[in-house]
Amino acid sequence: MIFLQQVRDFVQGRPVENAHGAITMFAICSRMKWNHLPIEGGIYAQDPELIRRWRLIWEAQDEKERAEQAKQKREQQQNKSRHGASRSRR
Repeated sequence: MIFLQQVRDFVQGRPVENAHGAITMFAICSRMKWNHLPIEGGIYAQDPELIRRWRLIWEAQDEKERAEQAKQKREQQQNKSRHGASRSRR
């Protein structure tokens, strides 16, 4: 089933080409931290292309955040190794 494969890819963080509308709406509600379904005429009435573009923006934000976290982790490890090396010389 194509839908189930899309769900698996989505949950694993892999790209989903032409995602089913249910996946798109789930992603939006999750991202906006909604604990209820949107009402008809609200987000349901939005252009599907707009919704897809929001997902692309969020994915880009997530990618930037992951890169920043990785950079901070590398810097922390470098600082630890520098401080450890200077202490061992004393």
